[in-house]
Amino acid sequence: MIIYRPHRGGLKEAMELRRIFKTETEMFEYISIQNDGAVSVEDLSIGEILGDDPRIGWKDCRYVLASRYGKEHFTVPQAIGTCSYQWNND
Repeated sequence: MIIYRPHRGGLKEAMELRRIFKTETEMFEYISIQNDGAVSVEDLSIGEILGDDPRIGWKDCRYVLASRYGKEHFTVPQAIGTCSYQWNND
């Protein structure tokens, strides 16, 4: 299981859009659909562990990264959200 929140204006707005998935692939497919195909499953990856976020009870947070968005390709993948495999149930 993996929990995901997209990057938004603030933590409250991002947390309102959080979703739980069974697999990374399921999460990547959801992200692609939510972005109207501007990013594909193949463009997405998960970064290294950033640490814990005590504000929301997520452990070992990681960025969800995109190597392409629309027609723009990134040399360094860009963070479009955050995910975790360990969190406190709300």
